[in-house]
Amino acid sequence: MLSRRATWRDYVDIAILLDQGLASLDEGIRDAYTRHQINEKWILEPLTYFDDIADQPIKFVGKQYTNDEIKSIIKRHARVYTKQKLT
Repeated sequence: MLSRRATWRDYVDIAILLDQGLASLDEGIRDAYTRHQINEKWILEPLTYFDDIADQPIKFVGKQYTNDEIKSIIKRHARVYTKQKLT
């Protein structure tokens, strides 16, 4: 997960891992808490805030993603994670 202010490439990596089912927010947040006692709030808020991230050109191998798709994947997984935690 993000441990510092990330670059656009970090968001792209996370979105692709989530989209392809190679990682989950639940696993990442649990791991961050276990290793560093980081509260999920301090992960979810920066993970879903894109306003100060400068887009970088990304060369994809395989499936291509637009910037909006990357943001949508992350936001969707964050909503699902939050909904599961509330029920």
